[in-house]
Amino acid sequence: MRRAVGVVTLIVSAVLVGAAVANRHTVVLYLDPLRDSGRSVEVPVYAALLAAMALGVVLGGVAAGLAGRRRALRLRARAGLPGHPETPRLGHRKADRRLLTKA
Repeated sequence: MRRAVGVVTLIVSAVLVGAAVANRHTVVLYLDPLRDSGRSVEVPVYAALLAAMALGVVLGGVAAGLAGRRRALRLRARAGLPGHPETPRLGHRKADRRLLTKA
C-alpha cells in the first residue's frame, strides 16, 4: 500500500511540475468580479492552479472532519467518557440500550 501511494505521489508531482514549467505566463485574477473596482492580482497560471488545489484540500479536510465528528461523538459516548453530553444513561432509553449493546 505504501508503495502504491508513493507511485501515485510521484506521478501527481511530475504532472504538477510539468504544468508549472509549461504555464509560467501570468493571468489576471479579479478579486471583485461583480464590480469593476480595479482590484486584481497578476499571478502565474501554476500559482493560481496550486492555490485552487490547496483550497480544495483544506475544504475537503474540513468537510471530512465535520462528517466524522458525529461518529467520534457516538464512540466517545459508547465508551462512557465522564462529562460527555452524549454519555448514555444505563437503561434510561431504548436508544441508550442500543448504544451499549452495539459492538
